[in-house]
Amino acid sequence: HYEALLPLLTGLGLDDSLLNALPSTCKKTAADRGSFDTMVLEQLGTCLREQVSKLSKTIEEATPAAQGRAAAVEAAQVELLKATDAQAKAAAELEVAEAGQRAAIERVRVTREALAAFEPEYSRATHARDEKAALLENFRLYNMGCFTQLRDHTSPNVAVGGA
Repeated sequence: HYEALLPLLTGLGLDDSLLNALPSTCKKTAADRGSFDTMVLEQLGTCLREQVSKLSKTIEEATPAAQGRAAAVEAAQVELLKATDAQAKAAAELEVAEAGQRAAIERVRVTREALAAFEPEYSRATHARDEKAALLENFRLYNMGCFTQLRDHTSPNVAVGGA
């Protein structure tokens, strides 16, 4: 049993003489142990109880801090969940926005192609309209001017009253 305890005993800060006496004391049966062996085991028991007491005290002192850290971890996990949800929502919104952008870019491309294809027809129609407007203006100024002059011009025979 001593060999199983040895790794634990080295970290307890036991006196070297106690550590040296333990192997021979542990090998003896309870009936073969003398007063020195009993004192070695009692000293070991006292050291172990002190160590248990120190560890209990450390645990008691650390419990509130551990509870605080556990609460902080829980709060951080809640915040992480919220942030993860927000990130997922933002990623979905980004995907929708990017799809809308791609669709808008495609509509712009199609519209530009249609405009480029319509440009020659528009130029011909504009030129034809301008020609027709010039003809209309010419008709209004010359033909209507002649008509108005003829209409407003009175014949001397008609003005006197006889024909």
